[in-house]
Amino acid sequence: MSVTQASQILMNLPSTDDKGVAIRQLNLVIKRMNTVEISDLVQDHRLDNLIQCLSMDDSVIIGECVQILEIVLNQLPMDVIFQQYKEPLILGILHQLSCVHELSLSRFIAAINASYHQPVKDFIQVLVNQGIPNDHLNVASFSIKSLAAIARCDNNGLHFIFDEDIISDIQKLDWNNDTLRFRIYELFINILSISHQAMTLSINTGILNKMIHELESQDPLLRMNCIELLIQLQQTSSGWIFLQNFNVLHTLNNLLVHAIKDPLSSFTIPRILVFYGHLAHCSNTVNIMEVNQKYPAFMETTISSIFSGDPTVLNIALDTFGAIASFNQGRQSLLYIYKEQQIHHVMKRIGEIIVTENTDTRLRALDALSNIYHNFPQETHLLTCLQDWYYALNPSVASLLLKLSNQPFLDIRHAALKLLANLAQFEWAQRDISRQPGLIEFILDRKVEQNKSCLEAKFDIVVAITESKYAIEIFGGPIYATLQQHVKEGPFFVLGEANIAMDAE
Repeated sequence: MSVTQASQILMNLPSTDDKGVAIRQLNLVIKRMNTVEISDLVQDHRLDNLIQCLSMDDSVIIGECVQILEIVLNQLPMDVIFQQYKEPLILGILHQLSCVHELSLSRFIAAINASYHQPVKDFIQVLVNQGIPNDHLNVASFSIKSLAAIARCDNNGLHFIFDEDIISDIQKLDWNNDTLRFRIYELFINILSISHQAMTLSINTGILNKMIHELESQDPLLRMNCIELLIQLQQTSSGWIFLQNFNVLHTLNNLLVHAIKDPLSSFTIPRILVFYGHLAHCSNTVNIMEVNQKYPAFMETTISSIFSGDPTVLNIALDTFGAIASFNQGRQSLLYIYKEQQIHHVMKRIGEIIVTENTDTRLRALDALSNIYHNFPQETHLLTCLQDWYYALNPSVASLLLKLSNQPFLDIRHAALKLLANLAQFEWAQRDISRQPGLIEFILDRKVEQNKSCLEAKFDIVVAITESKYAIEIFGGPIYATLQQHVKEGPFFVLGEANIAMDAE
């Protein structure tokens, strides 16, 4: 019965006045059918009437069509799919809706994985020649995504992308068009990150050489866009190798050195600092000490930007400084390059920012400090440096953080408590907390805070203190026992009414 009903809907679809109703009905019928019934249906009826509905100006109807096609195409042999529906599947990649893109791409990925290669090259050529240059950004973006997905296929994916004819088609595109050129760069950045072989093949095309030359462009927007791609690249396993091979750090360092003579450097400096900050996240492969020694302009610009009046540059500089100073190698490189008094000057400035700047910048400063004090170093000299940096922040850091933790602004409150939680692992910070009137009572008082994240941050402070071997000596036995009980009760403990009554009695 279901097969007959679905057949009638398919056949009558071109003449149906309300196609939306018909397609919704067909979708419901198809979803009730088993695989044998669907196979019978698609063997007896072509799907052209349904595919034509993909051109309608109704995203809901198109979405229903895609759902149906996803189900029924799975019941057709691969050769039948591409013999009968190759052209609409290829052109589906140029559709305005992402669900149609996904449908087309899934069919061709399935073909590659099944070693059915005959239609794939035609598909790739449409992606290259019509998809990437497309005026509609979503079509161009999905075309780049599709080509990268094909490259990731284990079964000859890279072979398809680096086919001589495909690379020739890419080289024939309009390279004078800035937008199109950077779409091509983005494609090869995505492909390069797949594997060492993909990196080698990408470099051999010469396309990435062109991208690096964009850093020397007189147009600051082109330089900025190039740096954005390099930030994306450096987060991949192959990225650091590429950056070294092409002397990218040297080029970026020179841009910073000459920035004082460039009135448009404000476009590029923030992005270079973001790039530099991301190196901290690559500490397993990047020797940040060596980078700072060889290319000092990165850290020098970061430090000078913390004193900048430009909030955009200042915020990024705070993020970058916090990232670099958050791990031992970064801290050691700071000590190697700068005198202790210079770092104290920076920390004092960060302490001022927490008090005087706008909310967003204050949050960035608090987060930077949280990063700096997150990791507990084993080296005695680094512990001493962190202590000295702490006292350079403000004459009374504990008092300042207590005030911030009582502010009505949730973000500031949480950031201050998070910083206190990271500081609480250090002996000297615990002594400061114990000496600050009302601070330990505030930390233990759950009633004054309603926000879950803030309650958890306060609890983290207590946990950090109780795990310290100095806590009993610093806080005394009775307070330490109270802290331990607080940990046992958890962050959200509320004293029951019965207990309150008993206490009153």
